[in-house]
Amino acid sequence: MTNLDQEILVVGSRQNFQNVHVVPWEALTENLNILNYHSIVVVLASLGDGPCPSFPILVDVPKWTRVVFSSSSTGEVIIVGDPNALVAVDANVKMTAQGLPVSIGTQVERTHLIDDVAEEYESYFKLVSESTFYLRSPCPEFWPEQPNALNTLKQLYPTVKSIDVQNVEALARARAEDGPMIAVRFRLRAPGALSSVDRTDIRSCPITVLPSTTDPEEGVSLLLEQRFGISNVTPPPPWIGKWSLPKERPIAEELEANRKKIDNLKEEAVRIQERLDKESRPKEILFETGGRLETLVAEVLRTLGAEVEELGQPDREDGRMRTPLDSRILYEVKGTQSRAKREYARQVLDWHTGAQLEDNGWNGTPLLIVNANRLDDPSEREQPFHGKIETFARDRGLALCTTVDLFEAVVADQEGKLDRDLFWQALTRGGRVNIEECITSTNGKGISDG
Repeated sequence: MTNLDQEILVVGSRQNFQNVHVVPWEALTENLNILNYHSIVVVLASLGDGPCPSFPILVDVPKWTRVVFSSSSTGEVIIVGDPNALVAVDANVKMTAQGLPVSIGTQVERTHLIDDVAEEYESYFKLVSESTFYLRSPCPEFWPEQPNALNTLKQLYPTVKSIDVQNVEALARARAEDGPMIAVRFRLRAPGALSSVDRTDIRSCPITVLPSTTDPEEGVSLLLEQRFGISNVTPPPPWIGKWSLPKERPIAEELEANRKKIDNLKEEAVRIQERLDKESRPKEILFETGGRLETLVAEVLRTLGAEVEELGQPDREDGRMRTPLDSRILYEVKGTQSRAKREYARQVLDWHTGAQLEDNGWNGTPLLIVNANRLDDPSEREQPFHGKIETFARDRGLALCTTVDLFEAVVADQEGKLDRDLFWQALTRGGRVNIEECITSTNGKGISDG
């Protein structure tokens, strides 16, 4: 048995096997990397008489070289079918140029009855017809004629000068004295390949070439079961659902009823999640910035009773609002990872002055709302405003508020502890807003309470 710690790849089959990646020829893509697999089975019989597809699995000699030499301890490459099927579209290109790690001379003939089969493949060869191919010999003649493959090996193993075939083992012969080989297993050897100092030889993993069985899919199934201990898994056909057993039916009905309950619960969970997302949305003012923060702040202000007009224009304040006390506020929202800057306050005051001059004597309170130190835990944030900024704002009638203040106001409002009149009065006075003065009881759970 082969170690299955790494995955097995089968190319050219359409069956389903556990712990095996099966890729039919028509589904083969350039994204398939054969280096990801421990053992590889290539089913050439499924190609018919047509040429081999030009995909990396067969055309990338360097990858094949890496596979056969990196899996030398437990891996294996198995080729099922006539290697002549690997002849390239260009008849002058040898099949070895298509990526097989060794050149195998083959000849299609009607053989004698099969004899001298290795015990491990005895069951497999019961499925092989008498009309098959035999192997003259595995040989390395192609290597001098394949400079790309040889150069790749030289890059991997700088001192390699030649590659030869070792341990040639006939797995099956025709029934005749010294009959032709029908199946063979061998290894490649790269002499002195590691370095100029360490002349250790590099030996490849076993490479096995087998004839196709009468039914190639049946042969692959038997091969995987015998060689790797993997059984074929046949998907249930569509019609099997029409057949049932008396004891099976009530269980199936119970299962279906529970599945419906699960579906209903999933739908209810989606609705609950939507409600939760909506109700938890105000929390985002504690960490957001930019246009997203501006939208969220406007939603919170509306929740607390204001009529808000979002301007959404560059070089203008973010919005204006009319409070439930019929006072008007021009506001700007800022999100920053540090403390509030004095230029924020100057900017709001400039827009407020412009509104008074340009908008028919518009009159209202300028308000700066800042999400300062926005990526820090609100309970651990430093003071958002420098003392000089608070004095500057108070002297000029600019109200200063943080998104933490707004969040505390929402918490208190939902708990029935926010005095909205005091809240809106605080936002229309100059200076730093003290949200605690607007809460009738401090027992509510807000930022400061965890």
